[in-house]
Amino acid sequence: MSVRFLTESSSALLKKFNDAIDQEESKGSITTWEKVRQGETTFYTHIAADWTKKAYFKAAALDNKLKFSIVRPKNKSVDQEVYAYYHAHLIETFLRHFSNDFTDARADAVADDSDNVKPSSK
Repeated sequence: MSVRFLTESSSALLKKFNDAIDQEESKGSITTWEKVRQGETTFYTHIAADWTKKAYFKAAALDNKLKFSIVRPKNKSVDQEVYAYYHAHLIETFLRHFSNDFTDARADAVADDSDNVKPSSK
């Protein structure tokens, strides 16, 4: 579980995140993340020039928790520097925009089974 936001309404918090990314008005908009659609799945990537598309997050709205798992780019790995940058900036974004909508934010220090950070060896 890469990044988790404890919240009473994970679906509503995810909707606020999506709406702020899509928002055209500059006040309150999120300009550092973009959504990337792949079929039915939405991924999120940071758009800073040095960091864009170096990793993606996949969101899951669960009971009392909004979870973002990190996903590697095709045929690449996610190293610890990219892992740390993406996690820190996602938490910073939520603290800046949605601090009244969750009670706790947590990030794992290293990837776990819900993350996809290395290409398959097959």
